[in-house]
Amino acid sequence: MIFSYLKKGYILLFFIFLILFSLGISIKFISDSNHIKTIVNNLSNLIQITKAKITRDVFPPLALGFMYFKGIIVEQDFEKAKKYFEQAAEQGDENAMMLLGGMYLQGNGIEKNEQKAVEWLQKAAKRNNLDAQLILDIIFNKKPGNAVIQNHHEYLIQEANQGNVEAASLLGILYAKGEYFPQDFKEAFKWLSQAADRGDSEALLLLSMMYTEGKGVEKNICKALDLVEKALAKNDLSEKLKSTAENLLNDLRMCTSTNAPVN
Repeated sequence: MIFSYLKKGYILLFFIFLILFSLGISIKFISDSNHIKTIVNNLSNLIQITKAKITRDVFPPLALGFMYFKGIIVEQDFEKAKKYFEQAAEQGDENAMMLLGGMYLQGNGIEKNEQKAVEWLQKAAKRNNLDAQLILDIIFNKKPGNAVIQNHHEYLIQEANQGNVEAASLLGILYAKGEYFPQDFKEAFKWLSQAADRGDSEALLLLSMMYTEGKGVEKNICKALDLVEKALAKNDLSEKLKSTAENLLNDLRMCTSTNAPVN
């Protein structure tokens, strides 16, 4: 579908060039810099209009909102992201509702407004959006509630198996801590490995700690060192986790140089 529209766009531009040449663009005309500038400007505008039309026709509001939110293909624009998320939300899309709640909660390009954030998140939560439910629970209780997690255990597993990095990482963390499920380091290792393979920095750090301590996996200092270095290279850990990772890195380097055990 997308390639079909893109093909039409390029065909349109090709015919525009043919028309310009068929109208008798001569060497003398081309030598006139003002005419060249006019042609270039007109073509540039036409390309932008064509590109915008193709983009609107191909992508649904939620996808357009995400594209503007992240600056994918189009230039980043939070106002347009909000507009398209609202369009998708009006159509009943719970993911758009959750994203709008996040924008108001964090102030992404718009003024922070916790009341509006909660309103959108509650709408999404009523449609069984797990992310919205977790965010609301954190807002009100400062940590995910036991019932929220347990009620969505199967959903988390399903999402993780379908490639959802956040779900896999969350499952790994919960099994490692044993807060909502019985503590199971082998299960923690399994889910954290999935998240780490997809580049999740927190999962990389936790796996490094597991290899360091030999929990859920055979102790391997070299592997632990490699994982913590990858976690820090991502450069997206929170300040607290970054500090933990840096301390672990120093301990592991000292250990490998002196063959002393890591404390």
